[in-house]
Amino acid sequence: MPEAERVAVFDNDGTLWCERPLPVQLDFVLRRLVEMIAADPALGDREPWRAARERDTAWLAGAFTDHYAGDDRKLEVMAKGVLAAHAGVSVEDFEQLAEQFLRTATHPTLGRPYLQCAYRPMVELLDHLAANGFANYIVSGGGRDFMRPISDELYRVPRERVIGSTTTLAYAAGPNGGTITHTPVPDYLDDGPQKPIRI
Repeated sequence: MPEAERVAVFDNDGTLWCERPLPVQLDFVLRRLVEMIAADPALGDREPWRAARERDTAWLAGAFTDHYAGDDRKLEVMAKGVLAAHAGVSVEDFEQLAEQFLRTATHPTLGRPYLQCAYRPMVELLDHLAANGFANYIVSGGGRDFMRPISDELYRVPRERVIGSTTTLAYAAGPNGGTITHTPVPDYLDDGPQKPIRI
């Protein structure tokens, strides 16, 4: 009987790459929320659009702090904006937007491209484990489809080994075949007790 493959599982934000002052994907979403205000200025008076426009990191970070303290009120408000940000965007278009952002945007305080914000010792650990027979996985509260375009290049973790939060997807038939799009409905938040279930 062949020896079972050994598995190593890693979080992403704060473990493999930086998450301060805010998680990388939140910067991606905040920029989209600001674009949404340009199309509908009334959104600018509501959270989290107001916080996005004003770069109110205290309110945004507070949503996470409160969440980990057991209070999800702000996180639920933020989630509505996060889910609305890419509703109706096809899976392929979302991946292109995420990859373009990750290749061109810079970290707000470090001043370097996001793809240069991975923690080198952690990448070296991933390489060491892979060289010694481990199958590395990323299991993150961040978006699965946000991380997959760069996981192989950045961490040498194949995209199919990236587990993360996701929205519900919808299929729409069209004249040249169908399109799978993101909806404003969560599928699951890969955080807390959900992580071991997803693993």
